Amino acid sequence: MACVDGRTFSVADVRDDGNLARILTIVRRTHNDAFREIRGPVCRFWPFRVCRGYALFLDQNGGRMKGEVDWLRDANEQLEKIVGSVDIVLGHNDLLAANLNRRWRTPVAD
Repeated sequence: MACVDGRTFSVADVRDDGNLARILTIVRRTHNDAFREIRGPVCRFWPFRVCRGYALFLDQNGGRMKGEVDWLRDANEQLEKIVGSVDIVLGHNDLLAANLNRRWRTPVAD
């Protein structure tokens, strides 16, 4: 595993307006531009797919919610239709202050 030498951010560091602007720039650029640079497969999270998996598990294995599976499956399908089309972006599911590092360099703003 590669490590970056530097001090991790505290909550106060993240709340600092200058740091927050840099963090938001990096997150925005990751969302918008990273797919152009990444090679190979990328994992994707889609909550409606996860719920389909839970429903299938209950169909196959039972459980206290088995009687609700049809209703839950229908609700899941309706909610997915309501959400509609979305832009798929890369994200970070663990944006804790301690996961940010002072050695980050801010890319040129768009």
